[in-house]
Amino acid sequence: MRTKIMVSLGILLLLAGVSLFGELVSIKATIEFPFMVQDKTLAPGQYEFTRVEGGMAFRILGEGKNEATAIIITRLSGDMRASAKSAYVVFDTIGDSNTLAEIWLPGEDGYLLAGTKAAHTHTTVPMK
Repeated sequence: MRTKIMVSLGILLLLAGVSLFGELVSIKATIEFPFMVQDKTLAPGQYEFTRVEGGMAFRILGEGKNEATAIIITRLSGDMRASAKSAYVVFDTIGDSNTLAEIWLPGEDGYLLAGTKAAHTHTTVPMK
């Protein structure tokens, strides 16, 4: 009887873990300028940002062949300016070049995707 209880408890914990890590988070944004993701340049347009299963990367999907994968470097502590419902992407801007650097999801800490030591500014785009 004790073995059956332990097996049942183990299965419940396993299912709970799978449901937490298997949840895909997807948010959309309109990016009005070309931007870099890793080594790929994407055209302006409507994009969907989806955290892939396992939480190690984001998949960026646009129209046509505009798609890329951004590996998560690390998590960023919560942004005091953001509410639990706000979401946005941040680009590192150097001259005319914009690189996807951060993704902030509602109610979560941020995700660092790229960084630069060169002088740059940030361009923030709200998500829907």
